[in-house]
Amino acid sequence: MQKYKKGFKNECFVLKLRALFLYFFYIFKIIFAKKKMGFLKQIQYPKWKQYVISISLVIIVSTSCFLLSDIIGNKAVALLLLVLVSLIAMTFDIMPVLISATLSALIWNYFFIPPLFTFHI
Repeated sequence: MQKYKKGFKNECFVLKLRALFLYFFYIFKIIFAKKKMGFLKQIQYPKWKQYVISISLVIIVSTSCFLLSDIIGNKAVALLLLVLVSLIAMTFDIMPVLISATLSALIWNYFFIPPLFTFHI
């Protein structure tokens, strides 16, 4: 009797895992079908515009997080900056992404990690 119950649980787990895999495969297929989904294509801005937009977005998000840092804390700021860099990475070339990632890491270290206003952790 114990073997039957254990096997039944394993079968349910396998079926759930298979359904989860098929679900994620379906989502992956929808998202990355670039012929059908034109909004996922990279936006082709000039290089200088990509740099200006990415740096200004990092500064705007960092400034707004600095004003709300007592409420949200430094871990939420790190998450917001990470999401911002991920969005920049989906739309721009590699160099503006690297610069915005470096800038956001330095800003997070300097303004949000104690001791504040130093690069020492």
